[in-house]
Amino acid sequence: NRGFGPLSFKLRGDILASIGELEKMSDGSLPVDGTVSEKLFGRWRLMWCTAPAVLLLGAMPFVDCGEIEQKFKKSGDSQLELLTCARLAPVGSALSALVPWPETQVRLRAKVEVISSRRLLLHFPRTLDQLFLPTRNENLNITFLDDEIMIARSGNGEVFLWLRA
Repeated sequence: NRGFGPLSFKLRGDILASIGELEKMSDGSLPVDGTVSEKLFGRWRLMWCTAPAVLLLGAMPFVDCGEIEQKFKKSGDSQLELLTCARLAPVGSALSALVPWPETQVRLRAKVEVISSRRLLLHFPRTLDQLFLPTRNENLNITFLDDEIMIARSGNGEVFLWLRA
């Protein structure tokens, strides 16, 4: 359920403990020269997180939050970019008749500054789908990365568990 919905304190604690065990098993294979691992690039599907901003998507009335994906890619002249996409759809047949779109995608792009092989600084733009937002930078620490799983923590300690899409 990606962290959406009620969880008992025990279940949440068990999930976080399992994530912590995976982080301890990190094999240290990330580059040490300040570059990012090639394993980072590609599409990732969010499986679970503790970030309130993301969990809010699952709590909105009349809206169903579908898949949330991220794609790390190289753009021109070795710049890194992150594209996050969330699929949203109206809930309920009465609302579907009033809302002309069956499903929409909310996209957010960030430029990625590599601080180290494990630490990225995400530079978010001032606009999101024509909404003006304050300029925001966010630290993202990659705490586990292999061919299929990525675990990251924000600068605020929020946990994100991603599976290769």
